[in-house]
Amino acid sequence: MESQPTATVVIVSSDATERARLVSVARTAGHAVLESESAEQALSRIAPPARMVLIIDHVLHDMSAHDLIEALHQRGLFVPTLVVVPNQAIGQAVVGLRLGAKDVLEQPFGEKRLLTAIAQALDKP
Repeated sequence: MESQPTATVVIVSSDATERARLVSVARTAGHAVLESESAEQALSRIAPPARMVLIIDHVLHDMSAHDLIEALHQRGLFVPTLVVVPNQAIGQAVVGLRLGAKDVLEQPFGEKRLLTAIAQALDKP
């Protein structure tokens, strides 16, 4: 019998290489994955109440991670969110956390850090 995914991880990044890396790590850990290269594409795919975590690159082609979080909130969607920011981007990290992101992943980060952040986001109410 095949096991069920533990959660759906939605990965939103304009960077195809980084998106592919995040997808690979999440799938290897047993998560179902939806990948989007734009915020608009992600907005059309996010449909809670599924058990879900959203990973957003800080800058997308069509809007920022912060704008995407606000757009979700305007739609009444409060999905546990992780925001990926460049190394030493304290200001972007603070804004993400103020908007309700569960965690900020500062680049570069490894598999263990990513999987820990996903697990913690799923465990927090």
